[in-house]
Amino acid sequence: PFGTMEAAIAVIGGGVVGACLAYEFAHAGKDVLVIERDDVNLQASGANAGSLHVQLLSFDFGKKAEAGGGPAADTLPLGPYAVRLWQEIAKACGGDFEIRVTGGLMVAESEAGMAFLKAKAEVERRHGIDAHILGRSELRDLAPGLSEELIGAEYVAEEGKINPPIAPSRRQRPPARGRCAAQTSPPSNGTARPGRSPPSAAPSAPAR
Repeated sequence: PFGTMEAAIAVIGGGVVGACLAYEFAHAGKDVLVIERDDVNLQASGANAGSLHVQLLSFDFGKKAEAGGGPAADTLPLGPYAVRLWQEIAKACGGDFEIRVTGGLMVAESEAGMAFLKAKAEVERRHGIDAHILGRSELRDLAPGLSEELIGAEYVAEEGKINPPIAPSRRQRPPARGRCAAQTSPPSNGTARPGRSPPSAAPSAPAR
């Protein structure tokens, strides 16, 4: 009863990957339709912690890591690039993604933990990450609210946070020269784009 929605390109899924694809296609002047089974940015893309990691996570390094952590270490240059890219995306979309780059800590409460962090930081520096090892007093100066039992930490200034419920949704706002619509089920409000019908007007319309 709602007719047929047509687009040159259909993107399946309205999470962060689908939102970025739709934006780039629209930026190139294409007519894009995002098809999402629920609501845009409702699943994992909008319900995660929003951490902008740059350093390796603890399970990505050492004996427990896949291949000793080599595959994960090879991805390290992508971390700073991804943070910068999110900042550029927010500026291009004209919205506040609530990105805060305040640095990230991985703490240690034992000498074994400090040895682990020092080895990890050495690998990260070889891959271009500006990782610093902090002693007890330096850690207190930086984060006085942490437990007195912690003896040190690794600090990477490029780490931060982003607001997951906001970022992918605003990413689907295309530049003026492109067109992008979202078809969702159940219907959602506020996701219509210039030149397209609002998704709430066509929740069960076939797309082609």
